[in-house]
Amino acid sequence: MKSPIQNTIGKNFSSTLNEENDNSQGEAGKMLQEIKNELRTNPIYQDFFKNYNPLSVEAFIENYAIKKARYIGYGEMINKCYENAFLRRQIEAEERLWEIQRKKLFDLECQWRAEVIKIPEIEVTVDFEYWEKNIENCLFIPPITEDEFEMYRDYLLSEDFYDFKMEWKWMGYKEIKENHKEYGTLPSWYEYYDLRKGTGSFLVLPDIRGDKEEYYINIWRNNNSSKPKTKRVIDPDPRPFLKSYDLSIIEEFIKKYEDHKTLEYFKIYEGELHKSNDEVEQALRVLREADEVVPMENNYDWKLAIIQTAKKFEQKKLSEALEAVFKKYSYRLKIGIAQETLSSESNIMWIKNWSNEIKQKIIKARVLNNEPADLNF
Repeated sequence: MKSPIQNTIGKNFSSTLNEENDNSQGEAGKMLQEIKNELRTNPIYQDFFKNYNPLSVEAFIENYAIKKARYIGYGEMINKCYENAFLRRQIEAEERLWEIQRKKLFDLECQWRAEVIKIPEIEVTVDFEYWEKNIENCLFIPPITEDEFEMYRDYLLSEDFYDFKMEWKWMGYKEIKENHKEYGTLPSWYEYYDLRKGTGSFLVLPDIRGDKEEYYINIWRNNNSSKPKTKRVIDPDPRPFLKSYDLSIIEEFIKKYEDHKTLEYFKIYEGELHKSNDEVEQALRVLREADEVVPMENNYDWKLAIIQTAKKFEQKKLSEALEAVFKKYSYRLKIGIAQETLSSESNIMWIKNWSNEIKQKIIKARVLNNEPADLNF
């Protein structure tokens, strides 16, 4: 089970700097490029890099730049979340409101894959991944209604509520269907929604479109694999490879070249990501920061009593935060102002690029198959 801050990191952070590319124009993208340029051009780093195989240095630069930008961009925010429970819940509520729309998007994907409906904004299955990340601007989904909001809040306050975040991909179509077929399990919000709205039948619809895409991708793959492959050149350099994901090396590098604040944010950020997931520990932290008297739940096991008490308290406070977030959403909707986004366009451009690659592969496969060079299949 992940803590609220871990979920914020997992959900928001992994879809931002990790997916920036060299053409990104956002603030995060600019910061990323500045860090990379500094690492590549400043001679002070050469003393460190010269001890490692040069083939691994570039990978280290790419990864370290992402990590440093995260530490700078989010270290202070995480620190504030430690100190401010209200801020933490506000962030959580702003993200959770969009779970309503993500479930509706998933249902549309089931119908689109079965060729029951057509969606002008969707050409290939990967496009659903883009709209999930850009859910705030996904206008082909009807806006959140008062009834849908009340249903989600009922879920949030129920025993069915999965404490802080589901561990499934929202648009993990194949994984979700396979788990449902084999084990009868679903993400808790999806299951709650289906029971209330009667939408569970979408899960048994066939994946016609997905099978067609796979058919063309296999044609492209088979044709591509028949091309002669270049021989692998064995690198004779005896120096060790610089492990770009080794935190001890990252820490050594920060201590040697960065300031104290960057080191502090490194410890905060990585500490939160890799902290213990012990439920009692999390529950005690929630109760310690409570700003009101919290009645203790009855249970013969004191550990379970603490966990249940903290969960109910957290659900209550999150529900209050969610109500304020929905009011803001409804107000912006009413006066025609675009909703605030969780990810900038530059941060999710990689999905568009991925989608375009898939489309080009399918078109090439259709040409190889003596079919029109389009996506009308």
